[in-house]
Amino acid sequence: MRAQPGKTYEADYLSYDVSQADFDNLPGQFEDAVSFLKQNETDVRALSGGGEAVLDFGYSPRNVAIQVDRLPQELVRLAASLNVEIELSLYLFEPEEEEGDSSESDAA
Repeated sequence: MRAQPGKTYEADYLSYDVSQADFDNLPGQFEDAVSFLKQNETDVRALSGGGEAVLDFGYSPRNVAIQVDRLPQELVRLAASLNVEIELSLYLFEPEEEEGDSSESDAA
């Protein structure tokens, strides 16, 4: 469908990449999100006023006994002031098996 000038459209979903930081760099994602929200505050406020707005941070677990990740106050305060919720999505990845590395025996 092609947009027509002057016509209003309803959208159920709008997505932006606010960070290029990797899954293992949650603090970097937070910093990028704060910068994005500050730079686009007027637009985000206008878009979030009509429905649900969510910042989703995808991240991977670290190899530690207890993993604790804290949201920076600035991010929480800014997101709340713009009516934006924050979501954390934990992705569990299987370690890639190195070539020639096998748990099965090759003996015949």
